[in-house]
Amino acid sequence: MKEHNLRQEQAIETRQKLLASAKKMFANNGYNATPVRSISKTINVSDGLLYHYFPNGKKEMLSCLVKEGLIEHMKNIYNYNEEVEILPLKDVLTKLYLNTDSFLTGDIDIIKILFRESEIIEIEETDLISQILHERVKWFIEFLKRRHLKGEIKDMDFEMAAKQFIAMSINNMLGKIIKIDFFKEFSDSTEIDRVIKQILLSWEANL
Repeated sequence: MKEHNLRQEQAIETRQKLLASAKKMFANNGYNATPVRSISKTINVSDGLLYHYFPNGKKEMLSCLVKEGLIEHMKNIYNYNEEVEILPLKDVLTKLYLNTDSFLTGDIDIIKILFRESEIIEIEETDLISQILHERVKWFIEFLKRRHLKGEIKDMDFEMAAKQFIAMSINNMLGKIIKIDFFKEFSDSTEIDRVIKQILLSWEANL
């Protein structure tokens, strides 16, 4: 029984190592530029063992990475929400702006893969991504409403405010991924602080 459990644990560990190797290579090199052999070689296993865990090869691995990664993130969303609820509003906005990948999917490599491989991602997976994005926007809208009730920001179109802020944050995140600084000054910490202060000024409650 103990030996069976050990083998099972080793199998799970090997599968996770293969997925981790594939994720890093897909994110850095692209799906099409990553041969199966490179994935298995990274963790010193045979191609045959890789196909044992993933019979459909790297296509199945891509699907598992997206689905399992996003599902795991959905489990952790509520912890993330609780963490930011107690922070000052300025700190929350700064955190969301600088760490949009954590807010949306929890993993910058998954974001890179989704961005690069959008043409080969299955419908089921894109629906899951859309679901998460809609849930995050919905949470942020309600978050702003709660801060309004506390008297921190004025009554406004919270949906529009949330979407505009997230769109700006996603722009910053995509710039990092494709290594193009759309607005160079917005990536400097001093300028980011100035941007956040300007947003807060426009949202400020009329006390």
